[in-house]
Amino acid sequence: MPLTEHQLQAAIPILQALTSADRPQQVALEGYAGVGKTFTTAHICSALLSGGYTVHATAPTHKAANVLQSNLPPGVHVSTIHSALGVHPCHRTQSLRRSRPHSLAGVDVLI
Repeated sequence: MPLTEHQLQAAIPILQALTSADRPQQVALEGYAGVGKTFTTAHICSALLSGGYTVHATAPTHKAANVLQSNLPPGVHVSTIHSALGVHPCHRTQSLRRSRPHSLAGVDVLI
């Protein structure tokens, strides 16, 4: 299924920013529920993977990570934010503790 005109208008500058050789870029994709943010993100990921980029997507919860995993193309590594950073919350001290090294080394694009 192709992107809508609005989704394409969002995807093109995001891809241009993320693939810019000038310097690392940060972009935001936002919109109301149901406008196709996940679908647009999947298109962006596909284009990045086709261009040889490594892509890692993160989500705040395991449930959200599973939804992303089921909607993004194969080749995109998906995890929780905590897992990607190699930390886990310590509820007793209300802090984060390092549990292992982060898994973002060599990743070109983090979503």
